[in-house]
Amino acid sequence: MVNSIEVVSRYARVLDRVAVCVLVSVASFLVCSSSVSAQSANTAPVNSENAKTEIAPIADKWAVVVGVSKYSDKRISLPNAAKDAQTFATFLTTKGNFAADHVKVLLDADATRDSILTTIGRDWLPRVAGADDLIVVYIRAAGSPAHLDVGGINYVLPADAERDRLYSTGIALQDLPRILRERTHARQLVAIADADYSAGLLKETPSIFRRGKTAPHKDILIVAACGNEQRSRDDKTAGGSIFTKCLIEALQSNGAETKFSSVFQQLAKNVQSDVQKSGAKQTPEIKATGEIVLLAKPAAPRAVPQLESRSE
Repeated sequence: MVNSIEVVSRYARVLDRVAVCVLVSVASFLVCSSSVSAQSANTAPVNSENAKTEIAPIADKWAVVVGVSKYSDKRISLPNAAKDAQTFATFLTTKGNFAADHVKVLLDADATRDSILTTIGRDWLPRVAGADDLIVVYIRAAGSPAHLDVGGINYVLPADAERDRLYSTGIALQDLPRILRERTHARQLVAIADADYSAGLLKETPSIFRRGKTAPHKDILIVAACGNEQRSRDDKTAGGSIFTKCLIEALQSNGAETKFSSVFQQLAKNVQSDVQKSGAKQTPEIKATGEIVLLAKPAAPRAVPQLESRSE
């Protein structure tokens, strides 16, 4: 009988210890759960496609800004485009931490198809921008709807474009990101198209955004002023592009160190609101592989290198 009592007593002590361990575990779980819930309540939702734990520092910054109001084909006209482009270029150099000689501006007659493509893909950006730099290409020009092209391509129109020869005289919007990625060395690339039907800029992005095993990592940000079937509207009172005006305002109000994803939220909201006042619709679109801080101060600015003329 004594032995039976001792056995029972031992089991009781073991059960007491197990109960204590269970209670401690449950209490710890509840504390951790409360902590996680509190953190979740204070954390904004993250877009997994754009999420990036670290933002690469920018050594130096370069930009090509294009604006075309006057066309050799008189059937094409966009009266405020050159002014919009100049306004954006001035913003970059006065408030955007871009050195004046690091921003190449091509307006009207200087913005031919050849000059645009050679500037961004051969003679300038590929030769001045280094691996740790940021490149911005902004184009404000007329755009064409996809149904005008046998291949369903949207074109942005340089100064020498012809409405009846879009394939041979225009620049395919979806080619611009590819040109920047393949022909420049910078790891941070921004392409902004303020043109009618400019969402065509995002059409071929799957291949552009795919990273091969040997290809260097590049953060690519593509912004279109409107949808594929929409027009980029002007402010009828003040004149000029509503998109470009809202882009500058969003960049200014958010501060130099703000990620562009935050800037875009304000930009898109304001564009849609302003355009709706005239009874129209305009929805800016974006595609990105990571975060870019467009107005950040360059960490290692340098002089523009001496460039020798070169032939094909």
